[in-house]
Amino acid sequence: MTEHARFLGDGVDWWAEPPEWLPRLDDAVDAAGVEGLVLEGPARVPLTSCDTFPVFVCQRARYADLPDASFGRNGCVVAVDLLGHHVYAGPIAIADNVVAPELPEALLQPPSGSSRPLLGTSTQSVRVELRAQLDLPWAPTRYLVTALVCDRASNRIESVLDVGSYRDPAVDEFLATQRAALQTGTPWPEPARDGAAYPSYSRIAGLTPQTPEGLGIALAARGSVVAGAFRLPLVEREIVKARSSLVDGDLFPSVRLVSRPTAVVEIALVITSAAGPVPTLLRLSVPAFGLLDTTDDDTASVASGCFALDLAVMDEVDTKLGRLYVLAFADRSMAGPVTVRSS
Repeated sequence: MTEHARFLGDGVDWWAEPPEWLPRLDDAVDAAGVEGLVLEGPARVPLTSCDTFPVFVCQRARYADLPDASFGRNGCVVAVDLLGHHVYAGPIAIADNVVAPELPEALLQPPSGSSRPLLGTSTQSVRVELRAQLDLPWAPTRYLVTALVCDRASNRIESVLDVGSYRDPAVDEFLATQRAALQTGTPWPEPARDGAAYPSYSRIAGLTPQTPEGLGIALAARGSVVAGAFRLPLVEREIVKARSSLVDGDLFPSVRLVSRPTAVVEIALVITSAAGPVPTLLRLSVPAFGLLDTTDDDTASVASGCFALDLAVMDEVDTKLGRLYVLAFADRSMAGPVTVRSS
């Protein structure tokens, strides 16, 4: 399957073994003078003829920056399911996959006593098999993919996983019904109790950022606390139904909410650090209150809300990692990075 790529032009066969054109990506990015991360990949993954989902990450960085920010040691990829609003994240390279090129030892350990910065840049590319790397469900959907190295993010590419040009209306209707039948999530993390300040789902003066005027997320940090405000489109299961247990309050007695939510919105925090390539993924279920809005074209309901978490007291976050870089993902929106210290 061949198609056009940003830096490679026409006729790219993403599934070629080996990808002999991969050095051309290094050359093209180098010639363009891009500094940072470039992500390339297929716009369509035909499920009937392919069993892998390859994307290609290219990093062009100064030698002096590579010991602390190399995709072989600090990189990860994030895929957002635009139809189901699930987020998946994982490292760029693992033992069973293509391993990112190693840096020369001289770059990692400059001569003792030398204070001169290392000059020049390095451009390297690697293939990442998203299906295996992120354990993606192998079913029709649409993904928005981003590569990260510490506090640096790539461009984003959108890929459709489908079964070809033939569409069975009955199958489409069945999948839509299945998505609509999924239960609304319970707010997580649970709101603070016993006088604790966090987690909070109310605005905090001087910390909570302003809610975006359009669709999106805003993110802020103070110390080890991360706060966000959002205005996001919803999928059906995120809307709290009148018969929901979140309304009745019977099945979730441990959830303390000041009022009944109208939606529970999935927002993922992806946390990276210079300490290693494995990202921390926090899948938040954020309650939203008040009337639901609609998108400009009336194709989806929209909820607004906010949240604040203290990462230093969360069991899911490794407090030994030191400086953390936090990004938020939901639907097509991405916010951050903001920098926090976990300890």
